[in-house]
Amino acid sequence: MIAQVIPFIRLPRTMEAFDYVIPKNLEVGLSAGSIVSVPFRKRNILGFTAGIKNTSYVPANKLRAINKVIVEKSLTEEQIDLFYWMAENYATARSIIIKMFFPFTSKSFFNRLANENNKIRDARYKIQAAKHPWLKNQSLLIQYDDRETVLKEYEKIAAEFAKSKKQLLILFPRLALLRRFYDDLPDKIKKYAEIYQSTGIKQSALQNAFWRIKNNEAKIILGTRPALFAPFANLSAIIIDHEESPDHRQEEPNPRYHPIDAAEFLQKRDKKIKILYISPLPSIERFSATLNKKIKFISGDNFSQPEDRIKILDTRHPESWRTTYPFHFEMEAAIKDKLENAKSVFILAGRRGESAMLVCADCGWSPVCPNCAIPLSIVNERKMDEALVCFRCGLKQSGTPFCPSCQGTRLKYRGAGIKKIYDAAIKLFPDAQIRQIAKEPQTNLKKPDSHPEIIIGTPYAIDYVDYSNIGLIGLVSTDGALFSSQFRSAERFGQLLCDLMSLAPKADLLVQTMAPEHKVFAIWQRNREDFLRQELESRKSANYPPFSEVLKLIIQNKKYEAAESAASAWIEKNNDLAGESNIEILGPIRPANPLIRGRFRTNIVLRANENGAFTKIIKLIPNDWIIDKNPENLL
Repeated sequence: MIAQVIPFIRLPRTMEAFDYVIPKNLEVGLSAGSIVSVPFRKRNILGFTAGIKNTSYVPANKLRAINKVIVEKSLTEEQIDLFYWMAENYATARSIIIKMFFPFTSKSFFNRLANENNKIRDARYKIQAAKHPWLKNQSLLIQYDDRETVLKEYEKIAAEFAKSKKQLLILFPRLALLRRFYDDLPDKIKKYAEIYQSTGIKQSALQNAFWRIKNNEAKIILGTRPALFAPFANLSAIIIDHEESPDHRQEEPNPRYHPIDAAEFLQKRDKKIKILYISPLPSIERFSATLNKKIKFISGDNFSQPEDRIKILDTRHPESWRTTYPFHFEMEAAIKDKLENAKSVFILAGRRGESAMLVCADCGWSPVCPNCAIPLSIVNERKMDEALVCFRCGLKQSGTPFCPSCQGTRLKYRGAGIKKIYDAAIKLFPDAQIRQIAKEPQTNLKKPDSHPEIIIGTPYAIDYVDYSNIGLIGLVSTDGALFSSQFRSAERFGQLLCDLMSLAPKADLLVQTMAPEHKVFAIWQRNREDFLRQELESRKSANYPPFSEVLKLIIQNKKYEAAESAASAWIEKNNDLAGESNIEILGPIRPANPLIRGRFRTNIVLRANENGAFTKIIKLIPNDWIIDKNPENLL
């Protein structure tokens, strides 16, 4: 008998496993899922048994034998199936995928795993009927208006699971949301809860969580996407919080995957698992699934009150700025009114720094980061020696009073950043308590008290604001997100607006924009479902997901020309096969951020009407190219 073993080392995508002879004395205890010790080159290492077969393409005299079985059964049948599916669906090396199931790969860890397995006689429990109405359906999409109300329902569901033998997984897109929910749990529920998270947690705490989940001592598991691969003993329900959030998706490193896809695969494999998709404005993919009757949809539309709470401020005309840029005069008046009525204000800025970029009005020159090939932001317009910065790599560069391209002096600052908004707020409201929240070191940040304040933040700040006394949310200089060239831009902006409204359901919302007629603002003129239907039609006419399957291939090289040349050569070589497989090839495409970590990138986009179309062509993709399935963006 031959075992296919995946060593716990990094391997190329096409090198799936190594064949080893199974000694007669190990045949009884060894099966798919076993952890074994094997000789590899000049040392012994641990590996995962991916499968058993009768013959090998390797000559018998070249095969080496397994040393020892460490764990007879390390994963459940469902987990093994998920492992294979992840590797195939995301075209990722099995050696990478298997490590997602094991946060630790030391021999001592696997020895304990073997001991724990011996203690567990029957990990299957009879599933009691769910009491909470949300759990009466196999798959349910809930569109909500009030964030606090939703969190209370989470707590009710968690309380039900704390008293049972079932396990509940709540997936959050960001750690800040997870922490806030966990901290607010009552102690009687919290003692049954565990955070399963690869970052922001001590290794000892992660190990403890692993064993408590495996032994069914933890009933409520909280985490971001890695928690989906926890060693569940009796998983019964999955809540996907903010299902629309792109932060759920893993972009770096491989595999580039979406946990919702993996959760739905688990549900197909184990019918007892129920999935709740929770969102203030659902993703187009999930909304489409409700129209196809794959998911039940519960909608609440209480946002249609434009005359009372929501106002779009047209900033196309110079008279918009009667006093201090970048505040529209109506925004300024609304802030003043809220402060006088002891209400706080949250101003959302589109970016960090003082201005988004510096542009020569004569020739169009703009300073660009030499490391990332993106425009440098302006952090201080008055100090030339520390004026420019790249927020991606941290590069700092001096400014210049003259254009180095044409020697002109008409250098203009474009796009107001958080610092410019903060400085303007100080001038307009000198007596107000003002603080800013951004990813960079925060200035003037005091502990909130009962006094009304103006909070100015980037999108990062949304998870850290206390909305209990917020009377106004203002969006200033956020048109960049609305006018993005990405095909999801309108959807993402609409989700941002609905999220803000749900966080402060009694607050007013003012949006400064140069596109007041944009379709996204129809969310309040009619309702959210109409907007989703309109966006779905736009996707259909352009043949974007969910009406097509997309693979983005990322080619990297120290020289952009070399990356582009390799992409062009591959396209020319595989055009005929693509045509036979009904695959459309787009590219090479220069991405919005072409230089990352010192390597230039170019993209090829493959588009087909079904996932199976990629079966042949995916085998012809070079090992060092990155494969991104159904990516967040195409550029």
